[in-house]
Order: sequence, then C-alpha cells, then structure tokens
Amino acid sequence: MDDIVGIAATLDGHGYWLLGADGGVFSFGDAKFYGSLPGLLGRAAPNPMTSIVAAPGGGGYWIVGTDGGVFTFGDAGFYGSLPGLNITPNPARVADSVSFHAYAASQEVFLAPTPDAHGYWLVDSVGDVYSFGDAGFYGSLPGVLSSSARLSSNDVVTGHQATIPVTGFAATADGHGYWMATNDGSIYTFGDAKAYGSLPSIGLTPPPITVIGYNGTAAVGVSIPLSTVSALVWTPDGGGYWLTSLNGGVYSFGGAQFHGSVPGIPSSIDSVAAFSPS
Repeated sequence: MDDIVGIAATLDGHGYWLLGADGGVFSFGDAKFYGSLPGLLGRAAPNPMTSIVAAPGGGGYWIVGTDGGVFTFGDAGFYGSLPGLNITPNPARVADSVSFHAYAASQEVFLAPTPDAHGYWLVDSVGDVYSFGDAGFYGSLPGVLSSSARLSSNDVVTGHQATIPVTGFAATADGHGYWMATNDGSIYTFGDAKAYGSLPSIGLTPPPITVIGYNGTAAVGVSIPLSTVSALVWTPDGGGYWLTSLNGGVYSFGGAQFHGSVPGIPSSIDSVAAFSPS
C-alpha cells in the first residue's frame, strides 16, 4: 500500500476517508465508498495524489494530484483542472544546496470547494491560485509578495534561494475569500478572510525537521533543516483556525480552541501530514 497522504471527514464527523498516494480510497465509520483511481483507471494514478476533499453534502469527494489533475467521485462536480488548461503547477523549492547536490521540493496542490459546490480553487505550493466554476479570484501569494522566493530562518540554503511552501489553504464560509498558511507558520489572507494570528506574530518558530538530499538515486551526506507547519484547518464558522506541525504540535488562533497536542502527551512521532478537528 502507498503512503496515506490525505484525510477527509464526513459531514456528521462519524467517519472519514483516507487517501493513498496511488489514488486508493479507504472508508471508515459512516463514510461511503464512491470509488478510487485504481478502480477507475485499472491501475495506480499516473501522478502521486496529494489531497482528498469531501463534497459539502457528504455524497462524494474530489481527489487532487501533484500535476493539478482533479478526479471526482459521487456527487462532487468537475469544473476543470490544471492539465486541462495546459498549466503545470509550480513546485516550491524548499531546499537546494549546490555544494552537496541536495534538493527538496514541495509539489502539493490544494483544492477548496465553493459553498454551493459549483466550483473550486486549486492552489499550488508557491501560492498560485486558479479558480474554476463559480470560484472567485481574490489574489495569490506571488501577487502579494511580488516574488515566490522567500527564506525562512530555519532553512539552510547554499547557492540558491528557497521558497517557503504553502502547506494549507481554506476558503471562507461565504466563499468570498481564503486563507493560506506557509510552513513557517505565516498566514496570508485574501478577500474577506480575517487574520487571527500566525506563529511569527507571536514570536514562535516551529521546530525543524531534517531532509536528506539525493544526487540521482544515491543519498548524500547532507541534512537541511526545514520549517514544519504542515496543515491549516479552519473552524466551521470561520472565526479561527488551527495550525499543526510535523511533530504533532497544534497552535490555535481566534475562536479555535486548543485541546492538546502530541508533544504535550508527551510522545514523539516523525511527521503529521494532515489534521482534522472532526
């Protein structure tokens, strides 16, 4: 079985779907199975999948690939994809060392549906935003920062600039705005999305992890520490949000309540890739 790369909760919170990188879907609790990519294509997905998003009514789901491809199951509607527009999503270069030939990149693509599910946004890891159906465009991260090249104090880079990748995206309840989170814990707001705080705004730096570089197929002897905020989840009323880091740390802002974290248990894990309050 491929790595599990995503989770989506049912409407009542009594079940969930898990997504494998090959496009396989696994249903638990009251989550109904509406299909998977291996079942649809007769083979694994041609590109790794990055996320699964439940349709607002709970009767289906969208699956998104690293190339921006969108696959719909159940009553989730199809309104377009990046390959359909001949667009290749930009990967975020999170570490690059010429001296050691070390390289790491984030290729996540996020999908958020509009409130009526008649459209959605796709966002790549550098913060480019693509609108489909009735989704409105309210700005992008490169448009705000004038450049996608940004350095984190945690990132050690030699020879090239690195990008702090987008690791979370969420739309507001009315669909007239959205939030983006980057893996250093920064929050960027667009449209009517309100900022309730960020890790830099309260003087916190998420703990670093280590990425081992590769030269061809061989691992090389270099480690590059990276910032580690891995997900953004908003409260149902849009009055706050949680950020989670790869070590299981949870940070709450606005009306989002803190209920604990993995380091507070205490315990130790390698990485948390997804988070849901349901």
